[in-house]
Amino acid sequence: MFEPVHGSAPDFAGQTIANPVATIGSGALMLEHLGEHAAAQGMMQALEHVTAEGQLHQTQSADAVLRHI
Repeated sequence: MFEPVHGSAPDFAGQTIANPVATIGSGALMLEHLGEHAAAQGMMQALEHVTAEGQLHQTQSADAVLRHI
């Protein structure tokens, strides 16, 4: 199972208040484990780019990561 250390935050579902960066990172770790190295690297690079830009607010960070993948 791959999920952030803090869990999947089901209590926050649909409220756009949870930051998805850790969840996206967990997905990248899963892809790495499954041998999908290029996909995992793309996700991690996108996370690094978004983090460097400071785009870490709820849905904005998820949208920014998706633009960079």
